[in-house]
Amino acid sequence: MKLTKIFSTIAFLSLQLGCISQQSKNVDFSVQDQLLANVYDKYYENRLDYGDSYGEARDTILIRFRETLLKVISDKESISHSFDSLNSKIKIIVSEDQKLRIFSWDELNGGTWHIYNSIFQYKENEMYSFGDLKIVQKTPNSSSYSDVAYVHIDKLSDTEYLLKGYGTHGGGQDFYVFRKITFKNNQARDCDRCFNGENQLLFIKPRADKTSPVFKSSSNTIELPEYKENENTGFLEKTGNTITHSYKNGNFIKTE
Repeated sequence: MKLTKIFSTIAFLSLQLGCISQQSKNVDFSVQDQLLANVYDKYYENRLDYGDSYGEARDTILIRFRETLLKVISDKESISHSFDSLNSKIKIIVSEDQKLRIFSWDELNGGTWHIYNSIFQYKENEMYSFGDLKIVQKTPNSSSYSDVAYVHIDKLSDTEYLLKGYGTHGGGQDFYVFRKITFKNNQARDCDRCFNGENQLLFIKPRADKTSPVFKSSSNTIELPEYKENENTGFLEKTGNTITHSYKNGNFIKTE
């Protein structure tokens, strides 16, 4: 098994985006926040209830949660609200410049394979967009590691961000994904082959190992602990080395 697996996507973000020209009047986002938290609580309570036929109970609530969230953040003024109640239920992260926010939640399907969904909102001056962080053009490998919860945002430039996502597909392993997202002309797009010629950077490790790859803004580098497969056990083991990807001229290049 390769230590750091990098896979490509001919990708741009699903343009389930909204451009809001008018803002709602007298919207109490604290009420909307509590409503979203209550819907997710309802989903959590019914996560094992599939009803008489698949999708009748829990999946209906999950769809309602997603649609309600999209409706609430369709108002560009919502980006100024902290959504504290919802943040206690799901993962919400915000960029340091406060322009980009990502909501991620677990579908709670049971077992060690987790499926996460993520929705973003972005506002810069009068430009506002929101939608799903999904890849719509896929290569054979691109869809396998897209169901992540985003855990960190680093700002690369005024309109470019490095997203770090976490996921697990069971089998005693979990993984991290890095994506470089650019906002331009009211659209959000993945980079074009900016990770050693690939569109995303994937790092797989043993789930028992709490090591996490990091982006260091001081040096503009992504650092990954190196793993190799033990020939006798078949398990990944640390070598003690670090693999570095340096950010130069809009690309992350692996350095020896």
